[in-house]
Parts: sequence; C-alpha cells; structure tokens
Amino acid sequence: MENIYSKDVKKILNSVQERLSNTAVDSEERAFEIIAREVFEYSKLNGCTNDYLMMKKIIKKIYYKTRTKLNILQPLIDDDQITEIMVNGYDQIFYEKNNIIKRYDISFDNNEEVIDVLQS
Repeated sequence: MENIYSKDVKKILNSVQERLSNTAVDSEERAFEIIAREVFEYSKLNGCTNDYLMMKKIIKKIYYKTRTKLNILQPLIDDDQITEIMVNGYDQIFYEKNNIIKRYDISFDNNEEVIDVLQS
C-alpha cells in the first residue's frame, strides 16, 4: 500500500479547498468534518494506508492550511505555554514548552510555503 502522506496530500488539499468553497460551512467543526471525510474517502478510493495516526496528522495539516491564517503554525501560536517557535526549514519546526524543546509533528510542504506564511 502507498503512503498517503508522501504521495497525495496536495491532491486532497485541492479537493478540500474546492469542497469548502462550494459548501456552506457554518462552524469550524463542520469544516473539520468535511476535511476528515475527504481524507478518508481519498485514502479508501486510492488504496492508501489506513494508519490512524498518519490520517490524523494529514487531517490536522489540511485543516490548518485551509482554515487558519498562519497555516500549521497557528496551534503553536495559540498555545500560551509555548514560549518560542523555531522554523529552521520547511520540515524542521521546533517549539519550546515548559522549558523543553520539542519537534513539531507537522511540517510545511516546501520552503516557499514557509516564506508565504512568514510574510503574511
């Protein structure tokens, strides 16, 4: 089975963006539901891996990309316990929480995406 994350996130993202633009979304819960459905449907139709943790990670990433201004960094910024965010590259994001530096489990797709977010 293919790994859905490495191969198809961009296709799923495009599908989600189209669905969200054509659907009345009255709450963030509804948006999250639409995104989750798209990810699971795509995975099922394309014989991709059904790894729950990977699917959860993809759903979160697409949610942040489509529903927040600061993309995947938004939950880090919103967390009052995080004192520092370090973006060393599109796939090297770290944060300090309670005096402990941790690696973020979600990454940008490329350096251009990092630059776009940082310039917004």
